[in-house]
Amino acid sequence: MGKFYGIGVGPGDSSLITVKATEVLTQMDVIYCPTMFDNKDSLAYEIAKPYIQEDTIVKQHIFRAKDEESNEPFWQATAEEVAKDLDQGLNVGFITLGDPSTYSTYSYILHRLDEAYDVETIAGITSYNQIAATLNQSLALDTEAFCVVPATADEAIINNALEHYDTVVFLKIKNHLNKIFRALDATNRRADGVIISQVSQEKEKIIDDLTEFDISQRLSYFTTMIVSKQKGRY
Repeated sequence: MGKFYGIGVGPGDSSLITVKATEVLTQMDVIYCPTMFDNKDSLAYEIAKPYIQEDTIVKQHIFRAKDEESNEPFWQATAEEVAKDLDQGLNVGFITLGDPSTYSTYSYILHRLDEAYDVETIAGITSYNQIAATLNQSLALDTEAFCVVPATADEAIINNALEHYDTVVFLKIKNHLNKIFRALDATNRRADGVIISQVSQEKEKIIDDLTEFDISQRLSYFTTMIVSKQKGRY
């Protein structure tokens, strides 16, 4: 029986993959790559590609749906395929952007596998950790608290986070700008915010001043906002 690996490949720059992850990638018989688009390599695959051997089987699986219930068939089918590979004695890696324990498709596959399989999860650098590094800004100090909120959350949750946490990270904000900016204005925290798209990638974009931000502008799917009282303290 083979071993299943969840491998975090970081936020975008291939040099930000951990040494442990690069070592494991070279040993995989099969690698699964989640993608949202037809006929397009996944970003996770593009990041990991320099460390994948030529004879490794690469399987890209498309996850189209927007919520857990409608994605269930995709996750179940992928888990069953992974199990078949493992039963053949193949070592299987599932690569994921950022860290595999944080809002990752990998976790949905892992939870559908039989507990008899040997599993190892390899941490990766998250987008918000890299953003903080890019900005030379801490996420929290001393008694400060910070939280991570998906932009899909209810507006009440977003408002509560902004009211009670010193630093709030909002993930994948592209389609939720109206809701988030209403919350920023309601809590008087617009000046604390910064937006970064495609961090550590070639098309990285930083929007540091949100006071006059136009919410109608187009942003990448891989866009994060950090709202922090630490902003500007460096």
